[in-house]
Amino acid sequence: MYGTSWVGQQVLGGSPTEFGEARHVYNRGIRMGNLALSIQAGIAMIVSIQIGKYSILLYSVERFTTKYVYLSAEAILSISLLFTVLAASTHNLTLAIVLLSVSGWTWACTMTLPWSIVGKCVQNSSQRATSMAIMNLSQCIPEIVAALVGSGIVFLTNSPTLVIVSGGISAFIGFVLIILFDVGSHEKEYEQFAPISI
Repeated sequence: MYGTSWVGQQVLGGSPTEFGEARHVYNRGIRMGNLALSIQAGIAMIVSIQIGKYSILLYSVERFTTKYVYLSAEAILSISLLFTVLAASTHNLTLAIVLLSVSGWTWACTMTLPWSIVGKCVQNSSQRATSMAIMNLSQCIPEIVAALVGSGIVFLTNSPTLVIVSGGISAFIGFVLIILFDVGSHEKEYEQFAPISI
């Protein structure tokens, strides 16, 4: 949510509240941030799209197991979000675009693997619907909390970087929790959760 304004304000040094050159620089940053998010979406689509019986994500899970693919997604997200401090402090637009783009892998994994894990765990349960509803809430509630807390951080500090870094810390916590709870360690197959089939 804060990626585009982060590029405009913190990476390029523009301002959304001023006029003239500062506003022009900010608007250029917004365009570059949107370019990065477009690349991110393209990576997520390429990774998760299934053509016949093949997809990059399917191959990865079959080769390395769900647990390690999920760990890679959280590691990439954590590292890319934490390194936004470097991109902002050096005003490196190329690095900023790369950091926002590579999380396409994370999006592809996050939108499929947790559902696959939970779906397999509850497939024979009489409480399937309740379990899947709780799973849905576990993804929606953090988004709402992040929006509210992030807005507060930006209001108080005027720094989108702090919001993004807090996301990196959260991703690192997720990485640790996957290890502690052994999430997905017994998953050998990636079934029926590729978002697009051709």
